[in-house]
Amino acid sequence: ERSGIGGGGGGGLGLRNRLARARNVAAHAERMGTGVGPTVGSGGSAAANANAADIESIATDTTASITEANSGADDDTRASSTSGLSADTGNSNANAVSAAPPPGPIVHSSKHEKELHKKFCNDFPNGRTVILSTLLESGQSAMAACSPLKNQEWKTLLQALGSAIVAGFRERVARYDDELRRLNALRAATSPRAGGTAAGGGSGGAGGGDAFDLAHFFLIKESLAFTYEQMQLPGEALLQYEELGAIVPEGRWHSSDNDSVDGALASDNASIASSGALSISSTASSGGNVLADADAFGFADLANSGNAAGFRRKIRKTKGGLTPGMAHLTHQYLYAREVHLLFKMGDPVEVIRRTQRNIAHQYHMMLDRALAASAEVHAIRARAEAEAWALGSCWDVKCAADGYFSFVVDDDAMGESGHYSSSELDETYPGADNALMPQGSGDGGGPTPHSSGLSEVARDPHQAEEERDAACQLGDLLAFARLRLLRLGDVELGGSNPIRDANVERPKDMNEPWVGWEALNRQKQASQSSLERSMSEGSLDLPPSLENLNIDGAPEAASSAPTTTKSGMSKRYVSPWLRSALTSTDAYIKKYLELSSAIIALNEHSGRYRFAARLLGEKAEILILQKNYEKAAQTLMSIVDVFAHDQWDGAYYWRLFRLASCQRMTGEAASYLNTLTRCFGPRLAAVAPAQSASLLQTDLEYVVGESEVAEYRLGVAPFLEVELTVQPLPAGKTAQPLGFLRKKLVKHFCYVGETVKASLSITSHLPRSITVDGIRMFLLTSERYEAVHRVAHGLIEEEDSFRVLTIDGPVEIQPGPNTLKFEWTPMTIGHYILGTVEVQWKEASFHFDASALRRPVQSIEVMPSEPTQTIELNPLFLIPGHSQQVRLVFHSGSDIVREGKVELICSDGLKVVPPGVEPTDDTWCNRCSVPLEACGPDSEIVLRTSVKSEAMKRPSDHHGRNLQNTHSFDDGIVQTMQARVTTLYHHAKYDEIISKEEEPTSDPMSTLLEAMVTTLDRPALTVSQSDAFTYDDDHVMVSVTLHCNTPVPFFLKEWNVSFPSLLKVAEDGDMNQQMFGHAVAEGEELFFGFKCTRQESGSSSATSGTDEEPILHVILQDEFGKTFRQVLPLSLNNLLTRMRREDDFSTMNVATAELRCSSYEGVVGSPVKFTFEVDLGALHAASQSSPQLPIVYTVYCDEVDWILGGRVQGFVDGDSRTGQSFKLDFVGIPAQSGLIKRWPEIVLEYDDSSPGAGSNGKSKSLPPITVHSRNPEVFRSLAYTHHAALACTTLLDV
Repeated sequence: ERSGIGGGGGGGLGLRNRLARARNVAAHAERMGTGVGPTVGSGGSAAANANAADIESIATDTTASITEANSGADDDTRASSTSGLSADTGNSNANAVSAAPPPGPIVHSSKHEKELHKKFCNDFPNGRTVILSTLLESGQSAMAACSPLKNQEWKTLLQALGSAIVAGFRERVARYDDELRRLNALRAATSPRAGGTAAGGGSGGAGGGDAFDLAHFFLIKESLAFTYEQMQLPGEALLQYEELGAIVPEGRWHSSDNDSVDGALASDNASIASSGALSISSTASSGGNVLADADAFGFADLANSGNAAGFRRKIRKTKGGLTPGMAHLTHQYLYAREVHLLFKMGDPVEVIRRTQRNIAHQYHMMLDRALAASAEVHAIRARAEAEAWALGSCWDVKCAADGYFSFVVDDDAMGESGHYSSSELDETYPGADNALMPQGSGDGGGPTPHSSGLSEVARDPHQAEEERDAACQLGDLLAFARLRLLRLGDVELGGSNPIRDANVERPKDMNEPWVGWEALNRQKQASQSSLERSMSEGSLDLPPSLENLNIDGAPEAASSAPTTTKSGMSKRYVSPWLRSALTSTDAYIKKYLELSSAIIALNEHSGRYRFAARLLGEKAEILILQKNYEKAAQTLMSIVDVFAHDQWDGAYYWRLFRLASCQRMTGEAASYLNTLTRCFGPRLAAVAPAQSASLLQTDLEYVVGESEVAEYRLGVAPFLEVELTVQPLPAGKTAQPLGFLRKKLVKHFCYVGETVKASLSITSHLPRSITVDGIRMFLLTSERYEAVHRVAHGLIEEEDSFRVLTIDGPVEIQPGPNTLKFEWTPMTIGHYILGTVEVQWKEASFHFDASALRRPVQSIEVMPSEPTQTIELNPLFLIPGHSQQVRLVFHSGSDIVREGKVELICSDGLKVVPPGVEPTDDTWCNRCSVPLEACGPDSEIVLRTSVKSEAMKRPSDHHGRNLQNTHSFDDGIVQTMQARVTTLYHHAKYDEIISKEEEPTSDPMSTLLEAMVTTLDRPALTVSQSDAFTYDDDHVMVSVTLHCNTPVPFFLKEWNVSFPSLLKVAEDGDMNQQMFGHAVAEGEELFFGFKCTRQESGSSSATSGTDEEPILHVILQDEFGKTFRQVLPLSLNNLLTRMRREDDFSTMNVATAELRCSSYEGVVGSPVKFTFEVDLGALHAASQSSPQLPIVYTVYCDEVDWILGGRVQGFVDGDSRTGQSFKLDFVGIPAQSGLIKRWPEIVLEYDDSSPGAGSNGKSKSLPPITVHSRNPEVFRSLAYTHHAALACTTLLDV
């Protein structure tokens, strides 16, 4: 009921079976995702549905080849080591058991199961035991297929298997390593330098003698490599083979006993010539699992096929070490095994690299064999066989690579010359000619720079890099094969190898006299019929070495090829691909071109364009020898750009010259012209011979006259360098990026009518001067320029241009720099780009697009010109409250006015009449508009209208009196009339330029002219200041200052002044007679003076408010004679009010005060008593009109004279009054010595804060009280005789 798997020394399993089982368990565990495999010691989880059948498959899954190899290795190991390789490793297994994971689910087992498990552990102490209790219960429903117990059992089983595999691997590697160390020590001891026996001798026993056995060392070293390979470590196994290859000595070419230098090779080597190196290694790539009897194969077959079992048996049977022939085959065997491991590692590039090294190694061995020949005939044959074998092997590698990599060298995709024509190539690619084409490119596009010539499929970057490396290695390999084919041609074709003729320093056609284009065309026209017949029959006169060439024909069948070659080499060395190449010279060249095409494709795919260009140049020379100039030109066109980008000027000029030599023979004028223009340039001038440059320019001058080139648009020609600049303009310039071209754009600013000058610098690199028919420059709008580059691929035609600037011919262009100028006076606003310069030379038109030049793109931004039109509005201002005539004058200046409109707009308070309409009550309006008729330059249009201004409100105070000193009215709102004139106009030169049809018509420009006339915010004259002064008791002087506010001068025509009845201007009182007719400008001040007399007023104060206010009337006159009356109120309120009060209070409110003192003489500082006797009898009028009001008195004096004290301030109460008088006593102290004539004074006032001061809560103006004082004449103040005395006031705290 329980199943157990045990292993180890105690189980009695042999090393061979144990390793085979371990390898298969590891492989199966890796397939099931357990992780046991290349990673040593890693564990994993088993599949949940594994069963007993899986265990059986694990135990039986093994491959025959590894079993055979292991059996041989085990036999060798048992024969060589009696104690080391089969000894019981108890300690190692014991450590493995202790490190093994715990047994299965022992905790879930019964007692009987636990005892059985313990017995297994005791019987196999060095092994590993696990419990698989769920296998027998898989059919029961109680045990789920994915139960945790079942998963745990499988996980334990796989961990135990992985631990056993790792332990066995480490043990086996350690044993092999110990044995190899022993053999290496023995080899060092027996080497000739150490004085021992030479390596390779001795018996093949397992250590029976002291001599080093190389065969035995080989077997042990390869067994270690097998061990690494079993553990999925091919890199370590490859390292073992590399170390082994370094120890195996160099051998010689292997041949059988019946093979000699004078005869054919033995049949043992036939497989090498028939299958090739890489095709033979394909058997090794399958792991070398050849189970047939090794004796049925020869030693060379076993070595080349990598048959491990058979080769090892051959090595074991070797007696006396490895012979030179066996050493050679041993290297072949090591190469086959290395290729097998490299394929497992996924490194095909290294496979190609080692294959090339192996082929070169064997090739040199065969050459050594040829040098050892006794006769020259035999040496030539052996050399030819070596060249043919190496060439065929290299081609076999190329064919094998076609089947392995995603790219394929497609010969059918290439032309008969081995490359694409120039019309199918991407011009952006520097090589321009790629022998690579994408596979299945159904979009009709040509080859791309990195995929044109080798068929490719979509791949990741890693795969692409791998394929580039593979292409590089294959290119090197085929380059080696190309040299072999050249050597083979030298041998088989003798001294007439056509490839050598194509590679001479000076081609044959270069030794013939140069025939110019014109003479060549005459010869072609004379012999056209004969040439066509010769072309159709294919009987061209060829050089003797190429008279039988037929490169365009199909190769002859291999069956018709001769059975023997010139060298007499055996056909077993000639691969089927090469056999047809040796039948004839044309077949040889076709095969050579096929090989070269493959090399070109591989070099271009790997990015080595210069190598590809060199071979293409060789192809072109071969085609030139055939007089196949058309295909030779196609070949050269594809490579000239490579040399141009490589800065290899000498080679570049040579390729251009050869291309020109081919194209001139084909008669294609357009292609020849394109090449001729490239033969001259700044770089080529230093390397081009003067004679060749002169001949090419002669042809250029004839070709440009061919009608065939007229239909082509020729781009930038290198023989002319063009630079276009714009001379500085007053408006300046700016620079900005041009996004859709990725270039810099320089924008120059100018105005309509301003002349723009563009400088065209042409540098000619021709040796002689030329005369062109004309030069044109196309100006395009920015929108059209962008559309051309986005849609039309930047090809600017004449119909795309806005303006064409022309320099009429003939124009002579000298060698070197030439400067020409374009002038343009723009009439249309917009942004224009100087797009293309066209040079017309006979029938050829060369276009130099600004986008193709290296300089920034030049452009001109045309802005509207400043209008010269003006308007004038008279008068300059309006007088408030008057109606005036306004005149609008329009001057066209130098502009051509097409149409216009005049608008008159009035603000609040103004009214206007449309021009030409009589002013009536119904015609006044706030705004109006009239059309402006068209006019030419220097025209004038006058419009007249009337404007009415309403009277302005003057500010006044709360009593209704005008405030003349205020400088603003109506809260700062100014009345204005605005005139707007909108015109559409052209520049003065517009009609002249349009009449010449130099520029298309354009829309007129527009402008807006504005003028404004304002109503003065203040009157023309305002009163700045008005004052009055009294003198001589009854005379008054009135002074008035007027401020002029008018922007234009006015004249004083008349003035007069009116005063209230209190004042009257005296007869000679107007002192302003000299101001009559005086001109008054803005900001000036006028000073008026009037002498007046005071008049007695019989009216009371009640009638004073009705008196008229003083007013100054001034009449102004403008330059047109119109008068304006200015009414200017004067502010004399203070004087008039005082005069009225004096009249009202002249007979009331008068008091008399008499001052008396106790002494009229005293000492400084001594007090003096004063008494004021005040008589109030004159205050009766106030007492009768109103209740008796309290009176406030105040006594004051200058402290310099007196210091007062006592009752100096207070109310006059009833107690102190005695009838209509009262007395006031106070004290005075003289403050200085001497005579004091100033006395204290008293002031009386009514108290206006008392309740009786107003009636009905309103304050009333109280009359003042006039006090007439009578004082003593003088007080004598005496000083102290014995000290100085000075009295001063002080404050005392009471």
